[in-house]
Amino acid sequence: MFSCALTIRAKLLDGDVTATNKYQAIIFDVGSTLLEIVQDPNELAAQSIAHLGTMSATAYSAAIRQVAQEWRDAGGNPEVADLPSTWVDHNLRALIRLGFPGDVPAAAQIIEETFLTDGLAVYPDVFEILSTLRDQRYKLGIISNWPATLETTLQRSGLRDYFSVVVGSGTVGYSKPHPQIFKIAAERMKIDPRDALYVGDSMEHDVAGARGVGMDVVLLDRGDFWKAHEPRIVSLAQLPQLLEYNSAVNRES
Repeated sequence: MFSCALTIRAKLLDGDVTATNKYQAIIFDVGSTLLEIVQDPNELAAQSIAHLGTMSATAYSAAIRQVAQEWRDAGGNPEVADLPSTWVDHNLRALIRLGFPGDVPAAAQIIEETFLTDGLAVYPDVFEILSTLRDQRYKLGIISNWPATLETTLQRSGLRDYFSVVVGSGTVGYSKPHPQIFKIAAERMKIDPRDALYVGDSMEHDVAGARGVGMDVVLLDRGDFWKAHEPRIVSLAQLPQLLEYNSAVNRES
């Protein structure tokens, strides 16, 4: 016991708060958590294929929603098939439905390869909190429903180097709230899901998904919509206070 106490004290002196905290890792969602969508992705999709032909962003938005819904109605499950091939096919069908005048297969591929890589902004509270958590020796990870462009998007935004593990649905095929995407991240981070705290903005995908694998989760409610939900924060700046509370409880128990 004395040796264990010395180890914990040494970690604390080194800035490692995980020695007395319930959590070894903090895992984040991306959209509406770390990155804000500031330009309509469908407008950007139309711009990305403008050299091949003209497409209305509004019409494309309606068509892709309709195609995706028809796919689900026919038995498609986005929780286990959220792959580039699925979305290229959706794009292809939507473009044909719109009567796109250019090279449809090429346009469908371009939309998928560039989707959600631009038109994004890092929230003002993000860099400071990630730096703080990294200095405190937390393992940091990402679990996001995002196209296979996620790595590129994080690099462009300056966020990638904060995270040891990035798991996107467009790469692994599983999407939240399916438990497998959470399990994949935990395995890659070499942690038990119970030793991680997940931070996300969606009740359906983030809260339900994380809880489904025994992972604690805090709702990031930037719009202040879910006032009765606990635990809840409205800014990432509140996360250290939540972690300190959990650390104090852990020390007392």
